[in-house]
Amino acid sequence: QTRTKLIQINKQAKMFQLQAILSQLNPHFIFNVMATLQSVILSANIQKANEYLVKMSSLIRGFLDASVSAGFSKSKRIQESELPLKKELEILDHFIQFQQLIYPDRFDYQLSLDPEIVPEKLTIPPMLIQPFVENSIKHGLLQKEGKGTLKINIYFSENQMLVVEIEDNGIGIEKADALMKQSHLLYTSRGKELTIKRIKLLNGMGYFIQFRIDSSDLGTKVTLKIRHNAE
Repeated sequence: QTRTKLIQINKQAKMFQLQAILSQLNPHFIFNVMATLQSVILSANIQKANEYLVKMSSLIRGFLDASVSAGFSKSKRIQESELPLKKELEILDHFIQFQQLIYPDRFDYQLSLDPEIVPEKLTIPPMLIQPFVENSIKHGLLQKEGKGTLKINIYFSENQMLVVEIEDNGIGIEKADALMKQSHLLYTSRGKELTIKRIKLLNGMGYFIQFRIDSSDLGTKVTLKIRHNAE
């Protein structure tokens, strides 16, 4: 009985850690979104600033809804804290549209969804795709000369794992890192670091989540694999 109790306490502790990381990710995303508004507001373009703020409020509401969905209680199984893929893609779409609004004609967006996938029924941990998409836009596509392309491809593998591919034709990780080292900005992005911690915790609770990053001067491709076997 003591062992069972300790296992339950350990599981509960991991759940609270997951919730804490998601709580950290929300301000991270909101900070980045608000930072993009600064130049518009400073330029005193009231009409555009108002348009962007309306879009931003919708986006932040999506972030917060995802956090509420991921809230844990003693009686709640971790799978019940997942978000339908449809809702996840809606939040992602709002984020990408906002970036395209702030940075017009900088990149196109293409989504490819396997016909076998029913996004209303399939669920995944919330805000799992978001950090990788943000990195593709911020560090890859926006640093590129000329217009780029962001592609998201979602399908089932042969062994029925959910595969999410996030691909861009930006400048690549090596050049992006070099540019960041030259930057005088005091703020350091924590999105990737927090996401890696979150994936490790999820894997410790019965999930099987892997991600692989392939990058060159021609762009970056992130392959995220998720197996739904959490209890």
